[in-house]
Amino acid sequence: IGRENVPTRTGALLVANHVSWLDGILLQMISDRPIRMLAYADYVGGTGPVGWLCRTFGTIPIKPEAGPKGLLRSLKMAREAAENGELVCIFAEGALTRTGQLQPFQRGLMRIVQGTNAPVIPTYLDELWGSIFSYHGGKFFWKKPRRWPYPITVLFGEPIANPDDHNQVRCAVEQLGVQAVEHRRSNLIPPRQLLRACRKAKNRSKVADSYGLDLTGSKFLTASLVFRRVLKREFLTADEQMVGILLPPSVPGALVNAALSLLGRVSVNLNYSLSDKVLNDCVKEAGIKHVITSKKFLEKKPTSIDAEWIYVEDIKEEVSLFDKLSSVVAAYAEPIALLERRLGLTKISPDDLMTIIFTSGSTGEPKGVMLTHKNVGSNISSANQLFQFGADDVLLGVLPFFHSFGFTLMMWLPLTLDPKAVYHFNPLDSRTVGKLCEQHKVSIIAATPTFLKSYLKRCTKEQMAHMDLAIVGAEKLPLSLAEEFHEKFGVWPTEGFGTTELSPLAAANVPDHRSNVQESSQSGTKMGTVGRPVP
Repeated sequence: IGRENVPTRTGALLVANHVSWLDGILLQMISDRPIRMLAYADYVGGTGPVGWLCRTFGTIPIKPEAGPKGLLRSLKMAREAAENGELVCIFAEGALTRTGQLQPFQRGLMRIVQGTNAPVIPTYLDELWGSIFSYHGGKFFWKKPRRWPYPITVLFGEPIANPDDHNQVRCAVEQLGVQAVEHRRSNLIPPRQLLRACRKAKNRSKVADSYGLDLTGSKFLTASLVFRRVLKREFLTADEQMVGILLPPSVPGALVNAALSLLGRVSVNLNYSLSDKVLNDCVKEAGIKHVITSKKFLEKKPTSIDAEWIYVEDIKEEVSLFDKLSSVVAAYAEPIALLERRLGLTKISPDDLMTIIFTSGSTGEPKGVMLTHKNVGSNISSANQLFQFGADDVLLGVLPFFHSFGFTLMMWLPLTLDPKAVYHFNPLDSRTVGKLCEQHKVSIIAATPTFLKSYLKRCTKEQMAHMDLAIVGAEKLPLSLAEEFHEKFGVWPTEGFGTTELSPLAAANVPDHRSNVQESSQSGTKMGTVGRPVP
């Protein structure tokens, strides 16, 4: 994309992010002109095919051991090449990314272009993170390809003449990363990803809760398809887009959300901690006709609402044998591409509304934040790029689904990726939380500092033995609490920041062990901060 931004006759400096061992070769392959790369001298002087390629394309060697003078000689060689009308490329991070994030740029790129007429062409290689040639998973090469064929996008930005400094160039490259996500936004539709994730986790436990429910990927998909059929046939009108949900974090709550998304409807998880008056203001604002809940939940939390109730218990009673059989066949055997088309999921646009989440109303009346499939899907993709979730991960979901963190990262992330989710309705019920963590070997919790204090008091070290990541937000994390938590459970809490409008993750620290980084120069955590902006 943007290849017209690369000069066809004059010299220029391409400045690209560095994600994999293939980066230089890929740029050579898609360029109409030879590109002279700056690369470590050890690779240039090798006797194998890589060394031959480097010499063939006039690669400019850099040897850090040669000291400042040696580095200046290499930069001077690159400068002369650009002045002579050649294309030169530098990976300004100075090394392959170990975290998937764009690292700080080195100042050397400015020595190449200052005082010349050569423009800087910001360049971004997208989707290579996670390939077998990247450091995803803590190693190069020896890992299974995620898919085949493997899509790759390369973007060239508009030329920058006489850049002020290296940070201006880095910002331009980073901005191309935003365009890259726009380009592949059709892959960021959660209900379509749900089908694949559940099929992949066919016989593996995928969703469980404190009520004792525990479903494999295929069983969860089957139940979602059953709910979808019954809701469409018996309860919802054809023109009804917004559907309310009044359920705590649980397997039924996740099933209802999944079923509505597979039906192409907009789920509105309502805040059951609000007063009836404020709750009805939300119902009116969103134009909700039906609210799905359970009789057991209403017994514990009586609520009067200006809409018609749909009880989960009544949905179950309307399930026929044909509903069950057809959903089993679809979940276990029907080709995913065919199932997507039959359910109408291929007609969903990334910009279509997926959910409305009402803010807490702390600054006035609650506001309905409208989040699209792309909003939610891109946030899940960003979190996965940073934290590298795997099938061994188990997320504890104690945040309500009417909260954007609970909706996106505690519900839809495990439903569309490899991890399993375990739900409980009360985040301060520390004894139950501890038992669930021990029973299901929970590796990831998301909490506030207040929740952490409760877990410190009432959960044992043995119950949290499998915990690997504790994500903390909503309020400032005191360093003393972080130290105490680490001393007892062996895990440093990881601070982040988000807002409902950003669906929600905006910035995060990433523990080095989650990105398998051993190099301090690429550390993803700085205590006392909320971390860097997410990709």
